[in-house]
Amino acid sequence: MGQPGRPPAASMVRPGEGGDICPLGVFSVPGFGSEWFWWHWQGQQPPDQKCVSYMSKNYPPGFSYPEFAPQFHAQFFNPGDWADIFKASGAKYVVLTAKHHEGFTNWGSPNSWNWNSVDTGPHRDLVGDLGEAVRNRSLHYGLYNSLYEWFNPLYLTDKKNGFKTQEFVMHKLLPELYNMVVRYRPDLIWSDGDWEAPDTYWNSTEFLAWLYNDSPVKDTIVTNDRWALAVPVNMAATTTVKTNTLRASCPSTNGRNAHLWTRSPGATAET
Repeated sequence: MGQPGRPPAASMVRPGEGGDICPLGVFSVPGFGSEWFWWHWQGQQPPDQKCVSYMSKNYPPGFSYPEFAPQFHAQFFNPGDWADIFKASGAKYVVLTAKHHEGFTNWGSPNSWNWNSVDTGPHRDLVGDLGEAVRNRSLHYGLYNSLYEWFNPLYLTDKKNGFKTQEFVMHKLLPELYNMVVRYRPDLIWSDGDWEAPDTYWNSTEFLAWLYNDSPVKDTIVTNDRWALAVPVNMAATTTVKTNTLRASCPSTNGRNAHLWTRSPGATAET
């Protein structure tokens, strides 16, 4: 698997070879619009009137988004069947939403009490279950993770403070990222939700240095470039650092193209 001198996981992002990204979360319950439903309904100003109308027609007054979580049963989530479909499609990798901007984690994150798929909803480890099935079929497994969370009080406080404080990063984001990597050892991390704050707030350089030098996946991991506000495509040259050549440009989401890197054989990360 892979080519001489290249990390094995790099083969999954060769130009012309694709994979599947699977959005899954509490947003799957209303199933209206997109995974941005909560934000469009109650975050952006003015709210999206289509979302407001949908809620008024289908749910009682005062219904809150977190009330969707117990209804997130994932009854059609059959990892074996899903993995068979991915394999038959010719996909080289599968990426599951570990956590989207709503903050709900699809595994039992110790840093997301009662807002995760083990404590509520399906009461199962969706990240672990799909990962096992995908890898049993010799596919690479990646995890999508949002840096920011729309309505997390810690994040909103840091934002109000001009990102001069890091309560959210230190007590939620980083512990969760380390837990996710050590526990599931993904082949790819698809980072997102970076655009509101600089890398000095997210501690991106610290995390990526650990990821590429000391983590359990340091020799195989692939990442994209969404780790901080206004960081150019060559951020890998200053953070991850000394990654090898750009492997692929991936489809745009929200108007932003994503780029994936692996580290150069023998390279070290610098901060």
